[in-house]
Amino acid sequence: MSLAKFAVGAAVGAAAALLGPRLWKHAQPFAKQAMKVGMATAYEARIKAAEAMETAEDLYEEARAEFVAEMHAASAAATGASGAAAAKADAASDAAAASDEADAATASPQPSA
Repeated sequence: MSLAKFAVGAAVGAAAALLGPRLWKHAQPFAKQAMKVGMATAYEARIKAAEAMETAEDLYEEARAEFVAEMHAASAAATGASGAAAAKADAASDAAAASDEADAATASPQPSA
């Protein structure tokens, strides 16, 4: 290692030791602001993700209810007109049960006593 490189390294080290705290005092508000922006962005991303998940769950439940209704309608058509009223009643009760299951699944758990 040459003496010139050592002198440059020593000068940079001394300058950092002397000026570092002063520079940090000026840089700290910018760093803090950058962290706050990052936190706000993460919060907004969580909200958007939750909204997207809720929309997807709603779409799934609608598709499931339609599928159940179509299956009951096909079953009613196969059994005749007398079974149509029963099939509609079954489809309505299945859709209500599916909705209740979805609501129960998304509800927050209650602490046990």
